[in-house]
Amino acid sequence: MTCHNVDWTVTDRTAEAKVDESLDRLIDLGLASKQDLRPATTEELDAAERRYGPLPSAYRRFVERAGRGAGRLLAGTDTNLWWLLRIRDELSNTKAADGSPLIQPSDIVVGSHQGYILIVLVGSGDDPQVAEFKEGESAPRIVAPSFTEWLAESIESDAAAWRHRNQYEREHGVLHPRPDVTIYPATAPIGFVARLRASIRGRSSRDITRR
Repeated sequence: MTCHNVDWTVTDRTAEAKVDESLDRLIDLGLASKQDLRPATTEELDAAERRYGPLPSAYRRFVERAGRGAGRLLAGTDTNLWWLLRIRDELSNTKAADGSPLIQPSDIVVGSHQGYILIVLVGSGDDPQVAEFKEGESAPRIVAPSFTEWLAESIESDAAAWRHRNQYEREHGVLHPRPDVTIYPATAPIGFVARLRASIRGRSSRDITRR
């Protein structure tokens, strides 16, 4: 997918600058306002770095600006840092289909889609690879060579989906009959993350920030 207004051949731009450009693009496309970008708290960032060590600079910049919300970005996918920290330790004890650990200790969970897909950062460096792990599979699948490219591509994909939905509704005067084509359905499958959500419901956020 072509990432508009982003020249990935330029190598001297920092990972943080690429994240900033993508979030500016998100606003320009009308998928979020500046007020919609809700940063993670200092306590949440501190808790994340106690859990993982220093965060990759690309991901840290994202959560510094949008760790609690980013408008319409990734509808149906939970990227809230506070919530992801709540489920991380439980995921460490969850097994894949073949009985192996679901995720590795060094994997940073950056998203949970509809309760049955995990999005994780794998590897090292300022801008690591992004992988998805679907319930029932035995290994994650690399979906982007870096977090910044995954973020930029996600923004363009979401923008195209919303344009498609809006065009359909203008032309037909009715709501799109397949909301999952353009935004994700409101009812999620009962996947492993959804079960974890139920199992840890009611815990205080202090359980995370004290670790």
